[in-house]
Amino acid sequence: MVIKKYIAKTEQEAVELAREELGKNVVIMNVKKNSPRGLAKIFRKESVESRNLLRIQKKLWFRRQRPHWWKKSRLLQRKKKKRRQL
Repeated sequence: MVIKKYIAKTEQEAVELAREELGKNVVIMNVKKNSPRGLAKIFRKESVESRNLLRIQKKLWFRRQRPHWWKKSRLLQRKKKKRRQL
């Protein structure tokens, strides 16, 4: 999973930034208005913070591919069972 934060003037701009960078499958987790306090009101303007999530599916090797030694170990186990049966 990839979680990123975008800060823009409006909510729509923040969401557009996220969709441009992360793609159409982005999930918007949180949108928060930031208003400056104290003397910062003079120097900063209000902004919007958007936290977005992009889900990435990982391929699990044991479901798709088996390691190179898998077949050899299975054959050895079968041979041992046959020997025991004799």
